[in-house]
Amino acid sequence: MVSPGGKVLHTLASTMRELAKRLQDIDFIWHVSGRRSNHSGEAD
Repeated sequence: MVSPGGKVLHTLASTMRELAKRLQDIDFIWHVSGRRSNHSGEAD
């Protein structure tokens, strides 16, 4: 039998993992778009 507290902790853990994945994706996109805007700025 799982206690409600344990279930909440488990849910929180998986939620944080999902958030971390999304944050990494956003970080990567920011890096790529940042480089692109930098290059286009240099071209101008």
